[in-house]
Amino acid sequence: MFNKSGSNDGGANETALGERQRSNRTLPSNAVVGASVHVDGRISGEEDLLIEGKVTGTVEFKNNTVTVGSKGHVMADLYGRHLILEGKVEGNVFAAEAIVVRKSAHVTGRLVAPAVSLEQGGFFSGTVEMDKETKELKASFGQGQKVAAGKPAEAESSVAPLLQSTKSS
Repeated sequence: MFNKSGSNDGGANETALGERQRSNRTLPSNAVVGASVHVDGRISGEEDLLIEGKVTGTVEFKNNTVTVGSKGHVMADLYGRHLILEGKVEGNVFAAEAIVVRKSAHVTGRLVAPAVSLEQGGFFSGTVEMDKETKELKASFGQGQKVAAGKPAEAESSVAPLLQSTKSS
């Protein structure tokens, strides 16, 4: 009665299309490093990332959110628009907008972002720089600029001793 297309399918095609559109909206748009996965090297991408496994190296999701889950262990430099730290992180953490250290986190290193939040109960040992004009943020997230090896030279030199000390333990 209300089907103006003149079709006699009772709206089945429209219903199927609606279901596909709804299911496409609910599909996760996150990349995941699962709890049993260990990655050595550089990870980069253009979607949100959840790390529940072990990652050593560099993680670059500069336009997206990177979450180190409660089971995650990262010994790397992290770059993201937003970074949510819930697990163990050792290294330099650079965010274009904000870093959140949750109460379940154990973070050792350097946090550089315009905004940093530390929840009560979380562990943090290192330094915090909250200045959107810092040269590392400009180099990492500046318009049209790419850092040659994916990280500033100063950050690279400061993480090497940290990674060496954690590998020997």
